[in-house]
Amino acid sequence: MIKRVNTDGKNTFYYLKNGLENGEIWAKYSGINDGFKGYLKFKKNGKVLLFSGDGYFQTKDIATTLFNFKEIGTDGRPGDNANVCQISYQIEAEKSWNKNLNLK
Repeated sequence: MIKRVNTDGKNTFYYLKNGLENGEIWAKYSGINDGFKGYLKFKKNGKVLLFSGDGYFQTKDIATTLFNFKEIGTDGRPGDNANVCQISYQIEAEKSWNKNLNLK
């Protein structure tokens, strides 16, 4: 399970296992032309991959066997399937994109 915490100018993603946070991946942003965009891909073995399409992501104490990060570029996409969802600093736009793409 992924826990997401949004604060002004920072979104943090945590991998939760047995209710405990196992590392974190975050993006900080500020200003009118700043933000982030990416994808979370949930694998059948329980591993979650965060793909960054745009923005500056950082990591801390991640267990790469559970949660990992990869840059794919602004036009990249990890594939269209029910196990991928788009993430963005614009929460309402993110919800709309995922609904329109039938993603969960």
